[in-house]
Amino acid sequence: MVNELLNLVKNYFKNRTLAFYFSLGVALLTLITGIVYAATILPLDDRASVFPIVMLIIGALLVPIFALFRLTRIGLGCMSLLTFFAFILYLISIYEYPIEQAMNVSNIWEITGMTNIIVVAVMMFIFFIASNVLAYIKQEKIVLEDK
Repeated sequence: MVNELLNLVKNYFKNRTLAFYFSLGVALLTLITGIVYAATILPLDDRASVFPIVMLIIGALLVPIFALFRLTRIGLGCMSLLTFFAFILYLISIYEYPIEQAMNVSNIWEITGMTNIIVVAVMMFIFFIASNVLAYIKQEKIVLEDK
C-alpha cells in the first residue's frame, strides 16, 4: 500500500518540466485567492457572490487532477477560463459596495476593505494571465527511448 502510494507520487512528478511546477504553484495560489476572497470580501457586503469562490477552487483543483492523467495543459486551460469568469463575476457583484461607501467618506482609502477588494481583483487577473500563459508551455520533458 505504501509502496504503491510512493510509486504514484514518483510517477506524478516524473519527466515534468519547470513549467509544471509553476503550474502547480499558480493553482495553489489561486486556491489561496479563493480562501482570501471568502475570508475578506464575503463579510463586507451581502451582495458579494459565492460563485467566484467556487470557480476559483474548482479551477485550482482541476490542474493537479488533470496532471494525474498527463493532461496538465487542459487543466490549465480550464483553470484559466474559470478564473476569468470568477474575475468577471467578482467585478459584477462587488462594484456597488465601494460606490455606496464612497458617499460616506472623504477619502476612498477610508472605505472598509477597499485594499482587500483591489488585491483580490489583481490576484485573480494575474492568475488568469499566468494560467493562460502556462497552458501554452510544454509541461513534460521529451523522453527518447532506446530500442
